[in-house]
Amino acid sequence: MRDLEAKLDVWQRAGLISLEQADSVRTFEETEAAEHPEAPHPEAPKPEPMASSTTSLISEVLGYLGAVLAVSAIAVILGQTWNEMGTGARLAVAATVTMVFAAAGLALLRAANPPSQRLSGVMLAAAVVSATWLAEVTATRIFDADYNQNWLAMSLTATASAGLVYGLRRRGLAHIVLLVATLSLVAALVAEPGLDAEPGWVNLSLAAVGAAWLVLGKRGWLPPTNVAQVSGGLVLLFGIFAAFEEDPSDGEWVWLLVLGVLIAMGLLALATRGSGSLALIVPGALGLLVLLPRLIDVVFGDSLVTWFAVLATGVGLVGLAVWLVRSRRLGKNDQGSPTAGGQ
Repeated sequence: MRDLEAKLDVWQRAGLISLEQADSVRTFEETEAAEHPEAPHPEAPKPEPMASSTTSLISEVLGYLGAVLAVSAIAVILGQTWNEMGTGARLAVAATVTMVFAAAGLALLRAANPPSQRLSGVMLAAAVVSATWLAEVTATRIFDADYNQNWLAMSLTATASAGLVYGLRRRGLAHIVLLVATLSLVAALVAEPGLDAEPGWVNLSLAAVGAAWLVLGKRGWLPPTNVAQVSGGLVLLFGIFAAFEEDPSDGEWVWLLVLGVLIAMGLLALATRGSGSLALIVPGALGLLVLLPRLIDVVFGDSLVTWFAVLATGVGLVGLAVWLVRSRRLGKNDQGSPTAGGQ
């Protein structure tokens, strides 16, 4: 009670509470102490000891260093002996590397400290890459697959293993690995020789994946939400840009640039609305910066006009950034003002 009395006196002198409020708090605490004398006071959670935190960071650095050294050594050894290895030896090496990375990632999966969590994510991502390598060795050495079949087998393996990793830990790195694997799988399916798809249509299929990724992330179905919105938006816009650059019909796909510019502007408009959409400013701004000058260059064919467009786009983005900062700051000030609570 003496600590409480001292705090009440300080709060009252600072004008935080009135004399009546101090008396009310004092009476309440005395009543609680009389009615529950045996109830222990809750203790504040103890912070993680400095030594423990330092040990975790050192373990993370050692894990990264060990992984780099191991991969470097394997690359050098295999570079000198790979051609002499038989199929069984190659499969054994790829399977062993995959299992080592997977075991290390799973062993650290439930660790409480952030460094161990990060190390677990890196190890599991490396396991996905190793599993893809194992699929490549299997497809080429056992099934004598051609280029497209090999690509499809690797993409299927990468997507399946990345999906498993993402199911275990829905963090940023696992999210990006799953997106890359999914893009590779979709591209492998669309590029099948039987479909006879032009490169532009392959890129448009990747743009469609980006659009779906963005929408699913925005709805909270692909956490982390910000990662899904940024990566999905970038894949959408740059897939459209790549599809135009692969245009086999000498500029007839200029509508793609118009569509990309409109989508980029739409993403910027959504970003200004807030409510979890602010991350969309990254793909919107980058997409507009790339697509708008290219559109003007195609339409007018004048490099000077194009650079004026770049200038106007840059000034507009700076103005948007200033407006966002000021509007968010003013919004906070309004919420903190005495009249904001409806008094």
